[in-house]
Amino acid sequence: MFFYKVPYDNKIIIKDLINILSIIDKKDHWCQRSLARDINNESVFNPYDEKAVKFCILGAAYKVESSKETISFLENVSLKNGYSGIDRVNDLHNHEDIIKFLLVCLSNLGYNTRKLKRSLK
Repeated sequence: MFFYKVPYDNKIIIKDLINILSIIDKKDHWCQRSLARDINNESVFNPYDEKAVKFCILGAAYKVESSKETISFLENVSLKNGYSGIDRVNDLHNHEDIIKFLLVCLSNLGYNTRKLKRSLK
């Protein structure tokens, strides 16, 4: 699941993916079916809203001000794996699978994820 060969190594994408992971690394900081949610689990449209405490992958990408290239990369990986977009990957899988998805993306970009895997446990 979630395999995609990347023909380039992009340091901006790696930095952005690590930042996204740092936001949604804990299950209670991740959400589905909304870019962001508040402490009461109510949908928050804008991930920059100070009330937002939980994020989907795309919401976290906006929150850390990821590059357009990173968002495009995530969309392309999703499409290559048979999904209609990154929102579908996020909404159809559990938190553990989402973390694996991001780690595989990083690994495919040539980033050694061993340190990240240890810090996520």
